[in-house]
Amino acid sequence: MQHQTLGTPNLKTVSQFCEANPAFTPGSMRNMLFYRDMNGLIECGAVVCLGKRIFIDCDRFFTWLRGNPSITGRGE
Repeated sequence: MQHQTLGTPNLKTVSQFCEANPAFTPGSMRNMLFYRDMNGLIECGAVVCLGKRIFIDCDRFFTWLRGNPSITGRGE
């Protein structure tokens, strides 16, 4: 049996994420997180909920953002 080694995810709180990425305001992040079940953030693993705390997996968030035509304006 092989075990996969998973890298440590780059998790940040919403405040930490917005500080590190000033293009995203706390309000815009709250809006995306409010609809996280519908916009695919949960499905792709970009949002991690631990109790009442919400963490953003930065790598998965930006992968989701690049692949989301409704957000980036690249409709198909």
